[in-house]
Amino acid sequence: GLDYDSFNGKITLKPVDAVTITPTLTYSVFEGDYDADAFNDASNTFSLDLFNPGVQLAVENGNWNVQGGYNFTETQRIFSDEYGDNEFEGRLHNADVYATYKTGDFIQLLGGLNYQHSLLPGDDEISAQTVSPYATLLLKNLYGLNAELGYRLNNHSEYGQNSTLS
Repeated sequence: GLDYDSFNGKITLKPVDAVTITPTLTYSVFEGDYDADAFNDASNTFSLDLFNPGVQLAVENGNWNVQGGYNFTETQRIFSDEYGDNEFEGRLHNADVYATYKTGDFIQLLGGLNYQHSLLPGDDEISAQTVSPYATLLLKNLYGLNAELGYRLNNHSEYGQNSTLS
């Protein structure tokens, strides 16, 4: 018991040689049935609507490459069973911009910033933001050797800061 319909669209635009703009759109609808538990059928149903527009931008200039993107995700979900309807709605804004610089044939530097804002609307509205700067040093194919050294700082509006080293 599953029906899934989806529309995906993407257009690539190049206003000049060094610039690429790519708007995207995905819209999906899921509907189906699910069991009460193992080996126990039920008349439970669910539906999920997913709306996801976005845009990507890339600018290349010699050893430099700057990329950025934004996408929005809206989710609406309903699970129905003998106890009633369980509804959920969520929204996510995600933006990321980063630059890559190639210092030569083997070394590449990358730095960027990611921003996310999530929202669960309703009477008890819940939202959170995350701001994450990051940087990576890449060693690429130096006599067959690849290595990466990276750092990311996550600053979350609810749980504070943490960092990751790779």
